[in-house]
Amino acid sequence: MESDFDLRLSELTGVCLAAPRQNITFELMRRQAFSILELVGVLAILAILTSLLLPRITHVVHQQATRQSISEAQITETVIALQSLNTALNAHLAQYGCLACQNGNPLVFPETYDAFSQVLLVEGFIERPFQLSISKGCLLRLRKTSALTAASPIDGLNGAYDLDSDGKNDVIGATLVEAILPEVTEPEARALKDRIDHPQIPSEGPNRALSGRVVYLAPRPDGRTEIHIYLMHK
Repeated sequence: MESDFDLRLSELTGVCLAAPRQNITFELMRRQAFSILELVGVLAILAILTSLLLPRITHVVHQQATRQSISEAQITETVIALQSLNTALNAHLAQYGCLACQNGNPLVFPETYDAFSQVLLVEGFIERPFQLSISKGCLLRLRKTSALTAASPIDGLNGAYDLDSDGKNDVIGATLVEAILPEVTEPEARALKDRIDHPQIPSEGPNRALSGRVVYLAPRPDGRTEIHIYLMHK
């Protein structure tokens, strides 16, 4: 039989052994609970950040998609308008036998005449003045080109055009008709050139193009340039 002392010792030993186990279990539960609270906190912060940033990201993406859609529509509108002008110019030339005239009467001007779309309008070959959403102040220019030769430099301003990309001017004649599109961004100019010049004629330098029907110089610091588009010469 165990003595009272032995029984008492056993009870004390059991309590001492049980206490560490209880402490360890409690510590594990406390750490687990703390980890769950941390995870919930992180998820809550992520949810808040997402709710704040997602509308802004969605807005930016929507704006970019809208700009791209508008730009593509403007390029298409420009190409269609230029095709209509080509048809009108051919009808004008077929009826009167000259470019620099209105209703068969010679036009008198120094070097350039920037109201030629009004001539086509009066003659009934177009239904409204030449206007484009891609460029404010666009115009249809009649230019005297009798002084140009095959060796004339092509600078995007003098009426010379290298239409077949052989390095030589192809506008040999008395008169040229070209469309002038000021205040156009360089990406818009490049996109328009890609649509009109087929196959695509490469640019001659950074951000400019001097070959083909569409020519433009490097943009100004504000990112805009002026496009010159060949339509007809005679």
